[in-house]
Amino acid sequence: MTQSRLLPTVLLAASSWLLISLFGSQQTSFLIGTSPAASSRQSRTAMRGFKDDFYAWKDSLSKDEQALLLKQAQNEFDKKFRKSDEFSQDLPEEKIQSFAKVLKKFFDN
Repeated sequence: MTQSRLLPTVLLAASSWLLISLFGSQQTSFLIGTSPAASSRQSRTAMRGFKDDFYAWKDSLSKDEQALLLKQAQNEFDKKFRKSDEFSQDLPEEKIQSFAKVLKKFFDN
């Protein structure tokens, strides 16, 4: 007997949830208060800008510097390579500063 009284309530709750989920397309983010589409558009633009700046910085490196970075990245977990002098070599200070500017610009967005 209680099952027959409970069934209409459950059906009403399920149908109202379905209507809200179908027609309630204007969602807001919990913390920001903007729609998810707007925030994803902003992050996509920021990533595109970072990508362009990063590739410009990467192209400014000489062939030797690019080879050094590649070798260091590939052998990051090689114990013998980590003990070598080649692992401890750094890029010139101006290259590091220009990369820091690229990262700062990305984190500011």
